[in-house]
Amino acid sequence: MPNSRALVSIYNEDTSAWVDLPCPSSYFGISTTVVDSARNSKAQVVAQVIASDIAKVELKWNYLTVAQYSEIAQLFEEKYGGSFIVPVSFFDVVKGDFDGDNSTAPNTTTNKVRMFYPSDRKVEFAKIKLDDNGKPIGYTNVALNLIDTGFLYGETVWLL
Repeated sequence: MPNSRALVSIYNEDTSAWVDLPCPSSYFGISTTVVDSARNSKAQVVAQVIASDIAKVELKWNYLTVAQYSEIAQLFEEKYGGSFIVPVSFFDVVKGDFDGDNSTAPNTTTNKVRMFYPSDRKVEFAKIKLDDNGKPIGYTNVALNLIDTGFLYGETVWLL
């Protein structure tokens, strides 16, 4: 049986390890072409492609435990050893294969991994069971969107 691989893995530089995200209930792979465009005096589009194949990955889980969600959410929080912009290995729907190798650390020569940031992270407290302390044991309808920065691992990422 071939080795299975997570659809999305995030590299945690604090621990120097890839964190495989649980298999999502749904996975949307989106590819964007960034265009600088305007219209001329004849109302024709005049455009220049700035970048192509900028990826966005939309992940949804029907259910995650509190521990699973917490591990994912903390990957993007500096106070928990994470970072807002992270290296991501993911299944690229345009390539039809994985982008980035989650079996080795990202580097600037052989494992050129794209850098992503998260948009809103969402959980729902619907039909949740509580533990003996009144805390939820899991979340339903969990969503995470990862957006390609256009930078590769090792390049200087500019934040305003």
